[in-house]
Amino acid sequence: MVNGLLMSSSIGGLLVIVAEALRIKKVLRNETSRKLIHIAHGLVVASWPFFTNYSFIITAEILFFVVVLLARTFRIMQPLRSVNRRSWGELFFPLGVIALALQRPSPGIFLVAMLHLALADAVATLVGQRAQKGRYYILGYQKSIAGSVAFYVASLGIMIGAITHLAVYPTRSMLFAVAVIPLAAMLTENFSPYGSDNFSVPLVVIWLLQLV
Repeated sequence: MVNGLLMSSSIGGLLVIVAEALRIKKVLRNETSRKLIHIAHGLVVASWPFFTNYSFIITAEILFFVVVLLARTFRIMQPLRSVNRRSWGELFFPLGVIALALQRPSPGIFLVAMLHLALADAVATLVGQRAQKGRYYILGYQKSIAGSVAFYVASLGIMIGAITHLAVYPTRSMLFAVAVIPLAAMLTENFSPYGSDNFSVPLVVIWLLQLV
């Protein structure tokens, strides 16, 4: 258990250091570096139920929330946290993880929900930022067709991977999982402004997973 936690945390920490170094050298933009850190955090936490209990995860994310709140309040690491829109995503992220952990799902289901938070959301943001056309507004928040399609494709890949490798679903539920969850997750991401998709998307995914 300890070895698994140390290994996953070390890999995540290394990714954070690399992302920050590339940002400082201006190889990566602030938003890209921020999303790489978002991915690293999500992937590390996604593995934790296989090594530890949910009480540990909840405690760790509460501490992370406090650290991020203090950093936001006192404007610490401002360049890394700067985005070209109003967002509280860095606060919603640990709250989303805590909400998932409080439901104490199986490690496989937790992993699938966390992959939507870590990967699908980040891919949608990074692709959407580069889209020059197909932009639209929902609840006053700018979105893009390319970003939404990227989110859907990432979610579909996660669900196919879950079915193929994790055996999360019985055979009779495969069609439901592939057809409904990516679409529902994409729509949730679209209608969750100001970074609240970091909270709403994993919850919608896990609720649908538990319905299967």
